[in-house]
Amino acid sequence: MRNAVEERLAKMMEANPNRINFYDRYQKMIEDYNGKQDRAVIEKTFQDLMELAQELDEETQRFVREGFENEEELAMYDLLFQDALSKEDIKQLKTVAKELLQKVKEAIHQMHNWREKEETRADVDRLIRNVLYMELPSSYDDQAVDHYRRQVFSYVYGAYPAA
Repeated sequence: MRNAVEERLAKMMEANPNRINFYDRYQKMIEDYNGKQDRAVIEKTFQDLMELAQELDEETQRFVREGFENEEELAMYDLLFQDALSKEDIKQLKTVAKELLQKVKEAIHQMHNWREKEETRADVDRLIRNVLYMELPSSYDDQAVDHYRRQVFSYVYGAYPAA
């Protein structure tokens, strides 16, 4: 069971780095289990692992519930999400996440080895910045936009090494 959970966690975190909380919970369960090996702890750990597995199942389908076509769009949305957004802001943010992902992937597709050249990296970074400044809800101030620009660029850099 441990291997199955670890494999699922690795795939989920690769698709969406904001899922680190699932990995942290899993590590805490293992630490508790290894630290106290009495029957009650073993049973509790097993129950916790079963609940975590159920939550992982639910998380892998969250992109559908949120109205996205795939986990990539959900990952972009998660990267841009901030607390205290209105329903309208959330709706707008979902549109921004989809459009930003599409534009970035299209731009990278047109570049040869985009990560190797400073100029092409700057082009992608500028594209991200421009879309975020123009499209994010007004509740995102300039400092927030810059923060999310860096986050998105870091994610894109790791997730899309080539077209």
